[in-house]
Amino acid sequence: MKAVLQNKPPVFGNMADPQPGDVLLFEEPAVDPDSGKAIGDSLTRVHVLKDGSFLLDCTVRLTDKGNLVFAGGEEFSNVVKKATFTVVDVRGIPC
Repeated sequence: MKAVLQNKPPVFGNMADPQPGDVLLFEEPAVDPDSGKAIGDSLTRVHVLKDGSFLLDCTVRLTDKGNLVFAGGEEFSNVVKKATFTVVDVRGIPC
């Protein structure tokens, strides 16, 4: 199964100038990258740290499939290249 989260502005927080201690909250649609069809949504929290780093936790809620939960730390400068986060929980999704 593949899912892509559509990039939307945060529903809470300032992406223009995030400062250490800031929290950004996102609600984004999850789509099938092959068909473009909506297959769920995601809830993401980003906690901004110092020196361009952040902690992230996200739940992707896949309609009729279950939830995929991932978390980790990264640097903002790596997000445009590639960021990898650890899946910490899978509910209802066959592996």
